[in-house]
Amino acid sequence: MSKSERLFTLLQILRGHKYPLTGVVLAQKLNISLRTLYRDIDSLRAQGANIEGEAGIGYLLRKEFELSKLMLTESEIEALVLGMRWVKRYADSELSQAAQNGLSKISALLPPHLSQQLQNSALFIASCNNPATFLDGIFIKLRHAIQQQLKVKLTYRDEKQQSSQRIIYPFAIGFFEQTQLVAAWCELRQAFRHFRPDRILAIELSDEQYQPDRTLLLQRWQKTFGDCTRG
Repeated sequence: MSKSERLFTLLQILRGHKYPLTGVVLAQKLNISLRTLYRDIDSLRAQGANIEGEAGIGYLLRKEFELSKLMLTESEIEALVLGMRWVKRYADSELSQAAQNGLSKISALLPPHLSQQLQNSALFIASCNNPATFLDGIFIKLRHAIQQQLKVKLTYRDEKQQSSQRIIYPFAIGFFEQTQLVAAWCELRQAFRHFRPDRILAIELSDEQYQPDRTLLLQRWQKTFGDCTRG
């Protein structure tokens, strides 16, 4: 569990109790040490959480607290919902579930009237006439490879229907209406190349991390091809 996930879980535990919970109980619920719990309490307080209490007595979250960073405007909420709904329709199953979980977490931290606005948003994503072919398992592996900066072994078929073995360093995925592209450094060509997931015949993640790291590769790629991430 990441620190951000742990802080969210701690906040939700405190929100669900009317009476103080001791540090020992909270640490056990989160499966962390008391020292880590105390640091997490301090982190939440630094973000504006009105947590009363101290070590040996217990902790209580005052109900008037709303996480200041999530005091969103209605337009910001609609932008988030629209983006999440796009992910749910066009991304892989793992990322789709993450989008739903993210919306639920945001909704739980918003004031009631804004939470209702999020849940009842009237913005939707329509299906296109010729949607891109989506290969769930391949996308999950590619995303994991990018997150962990792992080399990937591919059997790839190009536009001439010729197959080749590649070792690539994937660092970005672009989503288009009728296709997707993986931006990567290709060991075979010793250059940046773009791969269509629907042409990947076989994929295997290596245990070896690539160098340079994905941030530097992305920067070099943007200098070569232009920053297409900006609208």
